[in-house]
Amino acid sequence: MLLATLLSLLSVAAAQVCQLVVPFQPLSYTGLITPYQLQGCDMRTAPSFVEAVIFDLDLLSFSVYHPLVINAGTTPLFPPVQFTMPKNAVVGVWFGSNAQTITLTPALNIQDCVYNIGGSASKDAFGQFAHCGAIAFFEAVEKFLPNVTIPLLGKASDGENCLTTRDFGLVDMDPADNVVTTYLVDMATGRTAQNTLVNQAASPTAVVLKNGSDNLLLSVMDLIMGCVPFKAVNLADPGMRISALALDEIHAAVRQSAPYAYLPKGDPMVRINNLPSLAKLNAYRQGVFQPVVDDLAKAGTLEFCAHYTNIHLPRLQKNRNLFLVEPSPDQAVATNLFGFLANRFLGSFLGLNCGVLLDIATPVTLVLDGVLVKDAVLSIVSPISTPPNDPYLVAPGSSALEPTPTPTPTLAPTPTPTLAPTPAPTTLPPTLEPTPTLAPTTPTPTPSPTPTPIPTTLPPKTTSTPTVVPTTTASPQQQSSSWVVIMVSSAVSVLAVMGFCAYANNWCAPSRPPAYIPLEPTLPPGRGVDRADAKDRVDAKPYEKKGSVTRARVSSPRRPFHEV
Repeated sequence: MLLATLLSLLSVAAAQVCQLVVPFQPLSYTGLITPYQLQGCDMRTAPSFVEAVIFDLDLLSFSVYHPLVINAGTTPLFPPVQFTMPKNAVVGVWFGSNAQTITLTPALNIQDCVYNIGGSASKDAFGQFAHCGAIAFFEAVEKFLPNVTIPLLGKASDGENCLTTRDFGLVDMDPADNVVTTYLVDMATGRTAQNTLVNQAASPTAVVLKNGSDNLLLSVMDLIMGCVPFKAVNLADPGMRISALALDEIHAAVRQSAPYAYLPKGDPMVRINNLPSLAKLNAYRQGVFQPVVDDLAKAGTLEFCAHYTNIHLPRLQKNRNLFLVEPSPDQAVATNLFGFLANRFLGSFLGLNCGVLLDIATPVTLVLDGVLVKDAVLSIVSPISTPPNDPYLVAPGSSALEPTPTPTPTLAPTPTPTLAPTPAPTTLPPTLEPTPTLAPTTPTPTPSPTPTPIPTTLPPKTTSTPTVVPTTTASPQQQSSSWVVIMVSSAVSVLAVMGFCAYANNWCAPSRPPAYIPLEPTLPPGRGVDRADAKDRVDAKPYEKKGSVTRARVSSPRRPFHEV
């Protein structure tokens, strides 16, 4: 029954490739207030999201607007909110999706957009992410950045710096993907509207659609840890201020200290046919204000894994008691925030093949309550050293990361956006920013499982003879028993990674209608993670279940691994 359910989820996942019909001149005022149309998917089950940030070149200030996405062939539940566009401004638009892949059409309207590097006929899309006008937007911001007010990070409740989208304590294997935008949807008709206080009052039964992302998670973590993200005026909801992907990236570029969590070459979103792509990596990085590189060695997955393990796990353990009493961002994955974050780390650790790259055992053991993660045992490894010329220690703008020469883009250069005439704005009554309701702020101390130190060094980059394990012949009864153990272990492994992917791709409605959940329990080639040769792969049975505890198992003879 369990295997049948998993196969059913896989079949649903394979179908979730969505296409957005982009309005004419999407960076203009008219383009922003014209709804995008979703084809091939349904906003109720696999929604896509659009987020625009406007940089006023006269006032050197930012504002945010959420262009609406509707199902093709429908009309908005409520018309998009009109607003006053600054006379001298540059606009960037970013996309997120809860489906597997999002593409943009028609070609005439997406000259300033990037969702892949090979044109409309290629199949090398980033996946859940795309951007329009982002390169010109960030160029304008960078030019005026010395005169722009960027808030300080401040200190979190644990005494450390507040998190950013380039902090290894926050990110997963896909840094800077997806957006903060939310929508309202009428589940009976599939009609959508911008998520404003006025629209909520007009349709109290509408469900809020959310896009699972590091950026949305940052807003949650800031609230819990006493921090404030970089916010700007929400033009669709007067009186409200909101964060956005572009604001988060600007904030991180200015305030984050080393190491910097840039996109690694092992991120599945920037690989083609399971191989790293310099052009695709840079096309993605340009859309999120990260430095481009002239060599894939400057985006190594091994170094990323080292920093991720060194920083993420200790901070997660440090805040365990606080996070155990906070609600999970996805109730279908975990019973609390700590379980959610532990499961998320595990999914990224496996997705990037960090165990093989670093030659360490999986440092997270999930504790389950049925199929939900309720706790985890973290094995805090000894600090892992990184090789010389570590690219994640290089600050943005450093010559060490600048390409020479600049890679030639495959898409047309981004022209300066042409702004359409500004219609008279529709004025909504000003509102005050609501105060979110927090979970209990005084956590109940919970005995923490004793971390198991794992002395660790990076594997030498030389070739060695693999260890040969003696084999024995099992009896038919033993073989039958082993088969049962393998089936159960594999199913639990799938559920663990599936839970992470449910976060990464699907913060949908509370009712959680069927939605795409990408599964990668065995790291298939289609997801593009770094892999060792067959003789160097991890144990074929990555997990074994004992009672309510899922124990990670990784064979760990010292194996040199050379990144692809």
